[in-house]
Amino acid sequence: MPTQLFETYTVVVTNCTMRKRQGNPFARLPVSGVPHSVDELADRWLTHLRRSTKTIQAGELYLGRSIVEAKTVARIVDGALYFASAGVGLVRHTDSVPFYDLTVAHGEGSIASALDTLGANSGDWWAALNRARGQHRPLSSLIAMPKVRAAYVALPSSYIALVGNDLAALDAASRGKLRIFTSRAGDAQINSHLQRYVLPYDERLETLPEFAGTRTEFPQRAMRHFIQKLNGDQLNLPDAIDAVTRSLAPLRAPRMPIRARRTNDEIEALIRKHWTAHEGNSGRLLRFLRDGALVACEQSRFRDIWHNIKADTHSQEAKG
Repeated sequence: MPTQLFETYTVVVTNCTMRKRQGNPFARLPVSGVPHSVDELADRWLTHLRRSTKTIQAGELYLGRSIVEAKTVARIVDGALYFASAGVGLVRHTDSVPFYDLTVAHGEGSIASALDTLGANSGDWWAALNRARGQHRPLSSLIAMPKVRAAYVALPSSYIALVGNDLAALDAASRGKLRIFTSRAGDAQINSHLQRYVLPYDERLETLPEFAGTRTEFPQRAMRHFIQKLNGDQLNLPDAIDAVTRSLAPLRAPRMPIRARRTNDEIEALIRKHWTAHEGNSGRLLRFLRDGALVACEQSRFRDIWHNIKADTHSQEAKG
């Protein structure tokens, strides 16, 4: 009996972003008592989310360089782009999703404190969210599909922690499809039997002007370098690892600047002082803060301060 032939395709998996396109009021988890379990928290969130009537394609909701890089890779390999989201689970770029604001990281829209109270972590949340959605390990289920020939997974350490158990559920045969791009912190968190599929990118990538950037989009920049410069989609795993190793070998990791710690008030004063010069652009202001003023500031912390200043600026403009 002849073997049945069917079309195969590549999937590109990246993370959602805090930066989202503005639209209807964003759905946020209402504060109404402490849930008794992470499953109750997930049910509560999805119930609230379903009340949102305004939707948008996932590929249009998320903004930022990491999204641009992932879309570029998906276009080059003619692949299907997926987003891993703490708010809506695993969604394809063409799927309709509501405008929402929810994260497992600390900061605005965070459920981190609720998870801490429940003694749960982000991996527990991912499992509960998908149980509530009637899905079972959506990421490993997607990659294991016979029609998927390759899976390029570009995630920072926080999202490796979110979907790690799901990804680790892949059977041995399906693991060979994986090419994982993450930071050293992400590599340290990933399940031991998946570490061989992590491509050996490191800080030396920052010395290539076209591929330099912030830590938050490092996995996606590395993925684009692999596909665009090394034709990585044509390589088996040993050759892929060798190609990355050889491409980085002549490069030296940049010396990391020593950044001073400042209070939120001090950072806010700096941002306000340089707001007009950078036209209020969050990316340019964060770059100035880190590389110009040499101030240590995590992106989530910066984002909260920047939003407060932006709201205050709009309020003053309205009064004026």
